[in-house]
Amino acid sequence: MVFSILGLLVVGATLTAYSLSPYFGALGLVLVSLSLCSFLALFGSSFLGLVVLLTYLGGMLVVFAYSNALSADRFPMIGEWKETCLVFGLSITWFCYFFNSFFSYPQLELFLIENYDWSSSGLFYFTPVLILVVGLVLLVVLVLVLVLSFGSYENTLRKL
Repeated sequence: MVFSILGLLVVGATLTAYSLSPYFGALGLVLVSLSLCSFLALFGSSFLGLVVLLTYLGGMLVVFAYSNALSADRFPMIGEWKETCLVFGLSITWFCYFFNSFFSYPQLELFLIENYDWSSSGLFYFTPVLILVVGLVLLVVLVLVLVLSFGSYENTLRKL
């Protein structure tokens, strides 16, 4: 299970790093966020993993919409297949060596014993004003990026 999640992480990171189009970069970021949030759920913090997943994907979809509006491609490409396969193979080899030599499964079972869902959910009730301020700041940043990317009517968006 851990190695399949690591494989998903490596595939997503490779897509993000070597994609020439924002379409495949966004797909890579979705795969990376799914794998890391599944690590959180695997180690007993499923509520925190769900909150991080929803927050990260929500923020990422806004950036993805702006990047697609600014750089639309007719034929999106990932990149050179030789480079992508080489980086993917080296990353899988490195991750397998790292996790086989430094971690063992009895150490992973210690994390699965305790459940941290109840301890992390109380943090959202102590600082509602801070969450409101952060939401307003993110709204202002969203409007600011929209205004800056709008520019003039002729030169903002590339034509297909």
